[in-house]
Amino acid sequence: MADLVDLLCAEIAASLRRAYVEAADSRLLVGAERIEALAGGTVLGVTPTRFPVVDRWLGPACDLAPERTRRVAQLIAETADQFCWRRSYPNDADDPVIAHMRQGYAYALVAAPPTTNYGSAPIGSDDVLVAVSIQAPGLLYPRHHHPAVEMYGPVAGQAIWLNGTDRWYHRQPGNVVIHTEHEEHAIATGHEPLLNYVVWTSNLDGRSRLTSAAA
Repeated sequence: MADLVDLLCAEIAASLRRAYVEAADSRLLVGAERIEALAGGTVLGVTPTRFPVVDRWLGPACDLAPERTRRVAQLIAETADQFCWRRSYPNDADDPVIAHMRQGYAYALVAAPPTTNYGSAPIGSDDVLVAVSIQAPGLLYPRHHHPAVEMYGPVAGQAIWLNGTDRWYHRQPGNVVIHTEHEEHAIATGHEPLLNYVVWTSNLDGRSRLTSAAA
């Protein structure tokens, strides 16, 4: 398990470095360096949990991964059983839109502060939060924001993204989407599931807040 988690982190860091070469955005380099600093650290025991969305869509999503991100997808699939998968926004679960989203979305922490609000991670870190997420087809993750700088790396599947404006755009697996502090963003899938990695490099315990139930 420890070796596979280290390999997953290394592949995510390498993905950020490739994106940095293409975009020359220093935030990508910061994320890569902080993840690389985790190498060889202690892997903690977590209580594994899964949800039906993971069982239903992780495999099909991994099958969609192009060559550029295939190794990340393989490592997520190989470590998925060991992660504590969670659903977002438990305090908003009475809202029908959020309840529907929660059925079709799950995330698992790979590295995070031990005291984070977002669950348990096998690697403890006060400098970076790393997670993976799966989103079912035909699902809106509504507008939200948080104090953390966030890097979303699509690994497999197609989706459209809303990033600080009312204009939706496509991003391909291998690209990285950067959200600044408190920048509104949303994600909508079409006919394919979406597999992502997620990296936060600031305000790691800051609350994610919904802007509205509909984007």
